[in-house]
Amino acid sequence: MSPDRQDASCPRATEALTSPAPAPGGRREGALRVSRLQLLHAQLPSTAAGSLISAGLLAMLLYSLEPAAPTGRWFCALAAVCALRLVQFAGSRRWGITQDNAHRWRMAFAAANLLAGGVWASTVWVADFTEYRQAVAVIVVLCGIMAAAGVLYAASLRAFFAFVMPIMWTVVYALQYHPELARLTPLLLAYFLTITSGAFSTAKAVIRSLAVQLDNLELVEDLQAERDHIRVLNAELENRVAARTAELSASNARLLEEVAEKDQAQRRLAYQASHDALTSLCNRTEFEYRLRQVVQDRRQERRPHAVCCMDLDQFKLVNDTCGHGAGDELLRRLSGVLATHVRQGDTLARLGGDEFGILMYDAGLNEAMLLIERLRDMIENFTFLWERRQFKVTASFGVAIITDDYDSVTDVLRDADTACFLAKDRGRNCVHVHVQDDDTVSERRKQMAWINRIDAAMSDGRLLLARQPILRSAGQGGVQHWEVLLRLRDEDGDVVLPGLFLPAAERYGMMPRLDRFVVDRVVDFIDGDAGGEDVYGINLSGASLGDDRLLAHVHERVRRCAQPARLCFEITETSAISNLAQVGEIIRELRALGCGFALDDFGTGMASFDYLRSLPVDFLKIDGSFIKDIDQNPISHAMVRAVHDIAHLMGMRTIAEYVETEAIARVLRDIGIDYLQGYHYGRPMFFMPGDEDANERLSRNTVQFFAGAA
Repeated sequence: MSPDRQDASCPRATEALTSPAPAPGGRREGALRVSRLQLLHAQLPSTAAGSLISAGLLAMLLYSLEPAAPTGRWFCALAAVCALRLVQFAGSRRWGITQDNAHRWRMAFAAANLLAGGVWASTVWVADFTEYRQAVAVIVVLCGIMAAAGVLYAASLRAFFAFVMPIMWTVVYALQYHPELARLTPLLLAYFLTITSGAFSTAKAVIRSLAVQLDNLELVEDLQAERDHIRVLNAELENRVAARTAELSASNARLLEEVAEKDQAQRRLAYQASHDALTSLCNRTEFEYRLRQVVQDRRQERRPHAVCCMDLDQFKLVNDTCGHGAGDELLRRLSGVLATHVRQGDTLARLGGDEFGILMYDAGLNEAMLLIERLRDMIENFTFLWERRQFKVTASFGVAIITDDYDSVTDVLRDADTACFLAKDRGRNCVHVHVQDDDTVSERRKQMAWINRIDAAMSDGRLLLARQPILRSAGQGGVQHWEVLLRLRDEDGDVVLPGLFLPAAERYGMMPRLDRFVVDRVVDFIDGDAGGEDVYGINLSGASLGDDRLLAHVHERVRRCAQPARLCFEITETSAISNLAQVGEIIRELRALGCGFALDDFGTGMASFDYLRSLPVDFLKIDGSFIKDIDQNPISHAMVRAVHDIAHLMGMRTIAEYVETEAIARVLRDIGIDYLQGYHYGRPMFFMPGDEDANERLSRNTVQFFAGAA
């Protein structure tokens, strides 16, 4: 049936297409299913009429051939089925087919089709199928009926099969008992496949047509909605034009007011851009701008000026105990007091955090020191009250006098800032004045430069690990021991020994990061060396022993290590005795996981044997200062022997460092020292995969420098 005929014959189909809102997924499939059911029900009157006409003609034909056949009863049964189909049609018109009841209507339609197909199939028994003419007449009519069903019920293949399957299998069954017509069975099956294929094609065409109608209706609705939307927009536009016209007349009156507000806002923004929001003092940007003017004018006017960097000493205590709100309030109050004590015309600025800067115009060293001492006394006498708690704060000051040697603001602030750091190093609450060629400042700058180089080396993979052998004094047999040593390869490929960069790392808190790097690489190396037995000694710095996060990381790596017994951590005597209880607990926890411990540089600290009872270490490394002259100094010989004897009594094994000659080694073997380490047995060499190429550069370093750095 064409779409035009469908719309004309079934107005409720159009209603079904318009009633459910087309939507993606299940909702759209449901709307399409409803449309197909409505199409099937819309065709029921014409289907019933056609069935009655076909049944009447077949009944008359059979009656003429066999008057005794029960054609009348069969025709009445078919008429009853047609009446049922008309009732279905009326019900679909009255109650409607929706997505909610579509399943029930579909099942009812299929059941009615199954009943109708059964009635049509019963003609096989109504006619005398053994009589050739009646059998042929029935087969021809039933084939026509099935062909018509392929078109009428194509909108629902379930309904199609419910109708034709009883007819098809009844006829096939009857043909098996007719000797002459049994040969028609294959032809009848082929005919059935043909009409089934046609039904599938028709079903696709019908479904595609209904889907197009759905799309068209959706498009029409969208167009109508868009048209209504455009009408609304036009109305709104007209209203807005009218309102805007009124606003333009009123805006002329506010124009001068807005210009004034804009000027005020620009001044406010300029103030905010040059002042600190918390303290209302000048910020770093404005301070550097004014300092730049001074540096440039100094070359022309030759007037003295001074710059001071000030840093509060106990500010972190306030933040940690009372919170950042208290810290902010302290900065606000102290800033107000400072502003009243600086000279009129000088610039006081907050450079960030608890750091302040003071630019003193036309001030030499004496005038600057008088002002700074006044500020230092004021801060020392300042009491900060917060929630019934009192806090006393002090400040460290760094001063730089602007001379002709300065070319940039960066240089001035760097020297003043460095001087402030040195004031903190001297004990805080004091003043340090920068002078040219200051050795302390120069050393500080070198160390600060090393921090950047260490960071770059870690990022670029230029931190390397070397190992130095530790041999048994009684022979070469047994498990090999090594001490792991850190090296840095610079940008040119040369190897830098730790004596140059570790002091900076210790001073600026980088040792936990370096120790973590060493632990991770050594553990990874051991995990990849499944068949090895060598023991590797890893040095832990004093800063690392106080770093809870690093210790937790080390604990986790040791716990997950495949061979923890191949790890031996070395801690120095001075680090151990600085916090004996904590270090003892760390040693016990890591030893419980299977690794060993060595006490390094024994003899450089308090040299007391009493604390050794609190440290369950496996090895005692005697400091090299007692070893390198043991073959000539009887005092060193006696001290090493005493250390060795007491260590053995405590169940520890001894290691002698700095064994550089056979004479020293012979004396140590006579004493009974367990292990020997030094250049006499081997220098440190790189051993990690990919690092071996640096051994040639490493070997070019002098023995003296290497020994001192290791």
